[in-house]
Amino acid sequence: MPGQTIPILDPQRRLIEDVIVWEDGHSHERALLDYVLPKVQAEQCWIGDRAYCTLKFLFGIARRLAHFVIRQHAQLQGQLVGSRRRIGRCDSGMVYEQGLRILGDGDEVLTVRRITIECDKPCQG
Repeated sequence: MPGQTIPILDPQRRLIEDVIVWEDGHSHERALLDYVLPKVQAEQCWIGDRAYCTLKFLFGIARRLAHFVIRQHAQLQGQLVGSRRRIGRCDSGMVYEQGLRILGDGDEVLTVRRITIECDKPCQG
């Protein structure tokens, strides 16, 4: 099986600016996150699927004063903060937001804005 790659896209220039390459094609993207974190710079916004939703990665991004939009993995636990608010519609359903407090190692706490979408129709899988 070929190896793993994680391309890093600069969305403003619509250009891949870096690629992390890993020879083990059977490994998971999560195995490469230690190589991604050093590339995070302040004020950047990192976008990723749930494979990137780990405590170490999310707190690492926050420590570097950057931001993220990452789909929540079921393994990521947190405490909902405040009430869920409807903020509008998108093409596929109603959009809501609510705070989510995530506990890291030791005394670290990260409060994030959690967005959920209640789809009008079930997702096709």
